[in-house]
Amino acid sequence: MDELMLHVLDLAMNAIAAQARTIRIGVWEDQARDRLVICMADNGRGMEPDLLAATQNRLATTKAGRPKPFGLGLALLRQTAEMCNGALTILSQPGKGTLVRAQMQHSHIDRPPLGDCVTTVLQLIVGHPQIGFRFTHRVNDRCYSFDSRTVKRVLGPAEWLQLPETVRWIRQDLERGERSLLNGPAR
Repeated sequence: MDELMLHVLDLAMNAIAAQARTIRIGVWEDQARDRLVICMADNGRGMEPDLLAATQNRLATTKAGRPKPFGLGLALLRQTAEMCNGALTILSQPGKGTLVRAQMQHSHIDRPPLGDCVTTVLQLIVGHPQIGFRFTHRVNDRCYSFDSRTVKRVLGPAEWLQLPETVRWIRQDLERGERSLLNGPAR
């Protein structure tokens, strides 16, 4: 994949297919330690031990209608992480959810760009208003976080997340937060 946020989107779609009600997405960039970590945790149905083991060794899928093994998402993310002096860790428990953590060298010449955090997170929130998304992006000592559950508590029904004015407000908040990571606090 050309951008790391496309991996995040793929992981989130897997979590949604696994009936997650809450998905936490974390991106940590530590330039002093030269590390980039992408973490996704969900409370979906999790993976049985045999499927979890299969994800460690080969391509695997739980998607109906696809031959097994097939799933490229985790394999591609593992390849990217390892190619950039890193690793992929997957922890999962049936009925409790899954945690995927990819870490890699931030400055590695082969590391794909992070990509568009704002659009990726916005698409997930608006496209799946019934799911609670928490996005946290940390760059060195600066941190930005957005939690769609907080917005839902203020607005009411999840459908309100799809109203044009709400979508515009969420986009503006995400953009302001991402800018603050690069330039300091938004003014």
